[in-house]
Amino acid sequence: STEFKGTTSLSLSFEGELTQDMLNSSLEKGKNSCCYLGSLKLQGSKICSLSPFVALLGRLTKLGLSSPQLSLSQDFLAALSNVPRLAYLKLVATDLGKLFITEGALESLVRLSIVVESMIDQLEIQDGALPRLKSLQLLCKNLDGSPFSTSAVHSFRHIEEIALHREVGDETKNKWKEAAKNHPTRRPKILFL
Repeated sequence: STEFKGTTSLSLSFEGELTQDMLNSSLEKGKNSCCYLGSLKLQGSKICSLSPFVALLGRLTKLGLSSPQLSLSQDFLAALSNVPRLAYLKLVATDLGKLFITEGALESLVRLSIVVESMIDQLEIQDGALPRLKSLQLLCKNLDGSPFSTSAVHSFRHIEEIALHREVGDETKNKWKEAAKNHPTRRPKILFL
């Protein structure tokens, strides 16, 4: 039996095709060590096809996904929901396509960070999704008029802080401050980063 004292991290950056076969080959070669992977960062244009690979990493606690055009399918989110210890998810993109988090998805997630340089096309978090979420970062200066509603904040029972891009408009800032103030169970801090 091998015992690991620390968390193992892996960062993969690629352009073009990174196939599931390539990753499965890596898993076969390093079966024992891969099981203990605690932190994974994937960067590239085709990362959303890697959900089977990510789902195999049962001890993963931190996942970062970075892609110019990021749109996560329901299959990808379902695969992430099958990673029982995933506590931190960071999504970085120039444009974020569709992100729809359903009730029961990502139940172990404590921190969600979304960093978008340009636009968020569609972001919806259903009531009952992310039940353990304590920290939400929506870092997109073009959040004004975003389809994401501040009412979703009320469904986060454990939320402690919400961070927004410092360049969002005053109307957006006021809406988020009001949502925090009227939170049913706690008053999360609103930060502007």
